[in-house]
Amino acid sequence: MPWPRDTPASFDQFVAQHRSGPFFRLSYVREGVDPNSPAKLAVGCLHYLLVAALATALVVASSRTTYLRRFSLVLLGGSIGSIFITVGDPIWFHMPWDYAQAVLLYEVISWILLGGVVAKLAPSVTTAHALR
Repeated sequence: MPWPRDTPASFDQFVAQHRSGPFFRLSYVREGVDPNSPAKLAVGCLHYLLVAALATALVVASSRTTYLRRFSLVLLGGSIGSIFITVGDPIWFHMPWDYAQAVLLYEVISWILLGGVVAKLAPSVTTAHALR
């Protein structure tokens, strides 16, 4: 902290605080929450359903050999972990949603870049068989 970094002055303060220390991560919820809320449990179940759907898509894509399929495999695999952990933080640990959205955007862009490079450099199954 400090967070957010929505102005040049607050960003400068953010950088200065990180350079000088100490800094911390704290989830402060002024209004309180019901840890057994039916809405929280419903959102949590939807969250798990989304992760399961991505895992299913990963299995379907894993047997394909095209560039797009290899790219999808890396993107889906990474997205499963990112969505499970990053989206889970505001659901289960009351972290701010805007923070989780920013982290998730960073992670998805990272998976897209990695997926593009790996899909381009990794040989397809048919290419690998031809090399034998």
